[in-house]
Amino acid sequence: MEHTVIIQQGQTLADIAIQEYGTIEALMPIALINSLPADATPAPDTTIRLPDINPAPATAERVKAQAIQPATAPMGDDYRVFALQFAPQFA
Repeated sequence: MEHTVIIQQGQTLADIAIQEYGTIEALMPIALINSLPADATPAPDTTIRLPDINPAPATAERVKAQAIQPATAPMGDDYRVFALQFAPQFA
């Protein structure tokens, strides 16, 4: 059975693979079913289809139980931890 998921801010297809299946191995099946490149970062609130696979059921259960929603895509300067340049003494 095929499912869907709504992309959150900063999520890549790799993040969705880990969030939904507990493993990066689900990345290519997700990309293929959605006709997207593997390195895609869909826009927030985009609904993507999830294939009916189960590569790491135990890990996926732990990820879902802890409500983990990885978001590793660059999100612009507003989300930076450090300034764009370090102080001269750190260069």
